[in-house]
Amino acid sequence: MKSFFKFVFASCLGISVFFGLIILCLFVFGGIGSWMSEDENEVKDGSVLFLEFDETIVDRESENDVNFDFTGFGSEQSSGLNNILRQIERAKTDENIEGIYMEIVSVPTGMTTAEEIRDKLNEFKEESGKWVYTFSENMSQGAYYMASVSDSLFLYPEGGMEFKGLASEILFMKGFFEKIGVEFQVIRPKNNSFKSAVEPFTLDKMSKSNRDQMEVLLGGIWDDMLLNIASSRNISKSELNRIADGMLASDPKNALKLKMVDGLWYEDQVMDLLRERLGLEKGDKIPLVDLGEYSGKSKKAKGYMKREKIAVVYAVGGIESGEGDDATIGSERIARGIRKARADSSIKAVVLRVNSPGGSALASDVILREMSLTKGVKPLVVSMGDLAASGGYYISCEADRIFASENTITGSIGVFGLVPNTQKMLNDKLGLTTDTVKTNEMADFYFGTRPFKPEEEAILQDMVDNVYGTFVGKVANGRGLDSLRIADELGQGRVWTGLQAKDRGLVDEIGGLEKAMAYAAEKAGLEDYRVKSYPKMEDPFQKMLEDLGANSNISVNGLIQQELGSEHFELYQQIKELKKVANTKSIQMRIPYDIYIR
Repeated sequence: MKSFFKFVFASCLGISVFFGLIILCLFVFGGIGSWMSEDENEVKDGSVLFLEFDETIVDRESENDVNFDFTGFGSEQSSGLNNILRQIERAKTDENIEGIYMEIVSVPTGMTTAEEIRDKLNEFKEESGKWVYTFSENMSQGAYYMASVSDSLFLYPEGGMEFKGLASEILFMKGFFEKIGVEFQVIRPKNNSFKSAVEPFTLDKMSKSNRDQMEVLLGGIWDDMLLNIASSRNISKSELNRIADGMLASDPKNALKLKMVDGLWYEDQVMDLLRERLGLEKGDKIPLVDLGEYSGKSKKAKGYMKREKIAVVYAVGGIESGEGDDATIGSERIARGIRKARADSSIKAVVLRVNSPGGSALASDVILREMSLTKGVKPLVVSMGDLAASGGYYISCEADRIFASENTITGSIGVFGLVPNTQKMLNDKLGLTTDTVKTNEMADFYFGTRPFKPEEEAILQDMVDNVYGTFVGKVANGRGLDSLRIADELGQGRVWTGLQAKDRGLVDEIGGLEKAMAYAAEKAGLEDYRVKSYPKMEDPFQKMLEDLGANSNISVNGLIQQELGSEHFELYQQIKELKKVANTKSIQMRIPYDIYIR
């Protein structure tokens, strides 16, 4: 037995030393490389920025230079929106960059993030006079939306294109839980008819109020997409709807005939076009520089060492009490980030970037408290991403200025409580019973193994009503709106697009992260500044070691996604989130459900 443990220990030590040497080599040789090859940090004259978006796009990219995956077990890589926008902005004025070339099949991100990139590409064209070309073998609807801004858009002759309108499917699990004997006890304010987060547990289809709000939401997003495509492609909205209704562009020949694309070309033909545009001879190597390579050549960008800064605090994911991580908003971690930004004298303004469906009401209030303390001390701006709903809106509502994109999903001002009663499942399905000893009448409150008593339900109802009243009051105070109007017309759990929210006074301006940062800098009187990001991101090497060890959630998720495919993986994630909501004992400020628009 002792020999066995010695062997295991020696093996572990050997593995640790091996990876330690690899890491050391990366830093040492990477440092030597950068010291010996300053000239290689320059982009060659006549280069083309190459974008393909083959990695999930998140709000923030790691600030560490080293970003890799040793596991090979499906760990998902990602690109940061902040870096994508920064590099397109840099390319706009880079004399060595002639244009942008994209090869995209799908865009692995939300609609709002895609729109921010699309807007930046459009700005790149208009302000620089440079060109954007796109080629695709098989183009998704989201990819087409982004690529429609291109000067020239080429589709593979035997490929395909998706253009069919938007749909959102909701999973209802009432029948399943009835079969296994689980009853859900729902508590929400009586006038929160649009707060439909509980519907997957209690209904087998959408309520009328929920269907109505989803039709308004999808209609608003689709209308905005059509307006932008119509402007870029010079095709009327009515014609685009006709094409979508019949899926007429799915055949490449029809797509060309309908002017949805500019040519049916093979990739080698597109490469010849690029050579011609760059003045190269046939067969010459095209100087394409991809996003990662281009980012690596911009570490010493102008303004990097400027002392005066604005802070961007990234609040991404569901809101929970505790520390959280890069994909979850932990109230302690985000509150600490806001607090540090407020206390740092070199930071002159704070931007909260929110990409969240909401979550715990208590955790949301902890974050809002730090926002309230910061307001008036420094300019405080909110930038809403794909989602800033319910708790995500709550933590935003007291900012000096709120920016949202046209298709941001926001609002959902409402709360609920959801507690499962598993008594029937335990008794009738499993043959299990419980018995309880208690010192006081309600000591077994919230156990989840029996139905609520009337007096217990009344207590919960008061708690939920009070939280909703607080929510309405905070929004009324932060937005300067009448509380009755919020409670009746704007609240009740209603979900809005960014444009709809602006029309109703819940949002101040339409624009993405860059516009929000520019506004914050202007209010702080800054012309030359740099951005400091909060909270500190997870250490990539620690994350790598976790992926290699037993706690490899990311690797497991990657494997599941590979097996299920992207659409079924979304369903899997939705079930996980619904389970989390059902298991929590706290009052929730959360969007009705994870809205997947396809």
